Amino acid sequence: MSVIRATYTNGHFVPTHPVDLPDGAEVDVYPAAGVARDEDWSNTPEAIAEWVAWLDALEPMTLTPEDEARIAAAMAERRAFDLATWQERGDKLRAMWE
Repeated sequence: MSVIRATYTNGHFVPTHPVDLPDGAEVDVYPAAGVARDEDWSNTPEAIAEWVAWLDALEPMTLTPEDEARIAAAMAERRAFDLATWQERGDKLRAMWE
C-alpha cells in the first residue's frame, strides 16, 4: 500500500488526495520527515552540549579501494540505464510528433 499524505487540521487528519480505504479501516500515522515533535529532542543547553559531543565523536567514514570500485561500477551502471531509458523515451516522443 502506498503512503497516504494528510494534513492535521482541527484535530483531524485530512488526506491531500483521495484515499481508497473502507470506512473503519485502521491506519498507522507517522509525522513526515522533517516534522519536529517536542518529545524528539530537548533544546536545553545540556541537551545541545550532549548532541555536539556526540557529533564531534563521530569517526569519518573511510572507503576501501574495493568499496570505491563497487560504487564507481554501480554509478556507471546507473548512468548507462538512465541514458538508455531517456533515449528510449525521447525516441517515443519524437515518433509521436512525426
